[in-house]
Amino acid sequence: MTSRLDALRDKMDQHAVDQNKQMNELRRELTGKIEAADTKVDTANHDLTDRIDTIRTDLTNRIETVRTDLTGRIETLRTDLTNRIDSVRTDLTARIDTVHTDLTGKIDSVKQSLASAKVWALLLYFALAGSLLAVLARGFKWI
Repeated sequence: MTSRLDALRDKMDQHAVDQNKQMNELRRELTGKIEAADTKVDTANHDLTDRIDTIRTDLTNRIETVRTDLTGRIETLRTDLTNRIDSVRTDLTARIDTVHTDLTGKIDSVKQSLASAKVWALLLYFALAGSLLAVLARGFKWI
């Protein structure tokens, strides 16, 4: 019985050694595959990082170009609007000055007309008063 147990123990030991060899082979094979996958992931990571950096640089350049273009356009528009506003201001100032001059002249002529109308009104008032006085004097037979 001891010999049978020894034979069985030897078979089990041999089987354990075979399993350990298979496990070591599987471990080496899986380690190689994992290292290959890591290499591929690292390569993909570097490739994607390079692409992202290229896209970032390209977008930054495009944004800077658009910013420069828009800044120039805004500056041109601001200058154009400033010139137009100044032109309108100058035109309106000239028109207001013309209207002011015309109104001042008309007001002065109205003042002169009123002054001469006062003189005429006073003369007519004295003439009316004299006429009434003459009529009264004739009515009372003073003349």
